[in-house]
Amino acid sequence: TTYPVLPDLFRRPGISGMPIETTCTCHDDIFEIKIDGAPEADEVVAIVNECYAKFSFKHAIWDFRRASLSGFGAAAFKEVAAAGARFAGKRGPGAKTAMIVGDSSEVILVKAYAASASEVLPVRIQGFLNETEARRWLVE
Repeated sequence: TTYPVLPDLFRRPGISGMPIETTCTCHDDIFEIKIDGAPEADEVVAIVNECYAKFSFKHAIWDFRRASLSGFGAAAFKEVAAAGARFAGKRGPGAKTAMIVGDSSEVILVKAYAASASEVLPVRIQGFLNETEARRWLVE
């Protein structure tokens, strides 16, 4: 069953002037978050706090293909990882998060985030350019 979860959690003009739009859905044991625009760390943390607390799921897909992660730095990574760590036990052992991005430079950012997050977050995180590959990895 697929059901919408907090559609349009955020809709605002971003710092860059790009509007931020976020929609979330849950299907089977996979929680999906799609973000358009240039999200800031506090917005991603709010999504984690709002959605991860309310719903049970093992795996997550964060779809940033229509977003820019260029504003994320080390401090933002730590803030987001700490938020995710609060709910890691609820997700259970073997939980994974796939982050789908629009270009190879953002895959490098996801690798940096995964390395930083591994210090506090017992969830495997990997970046992808392709949704099919991301979904395949989640169910391996």
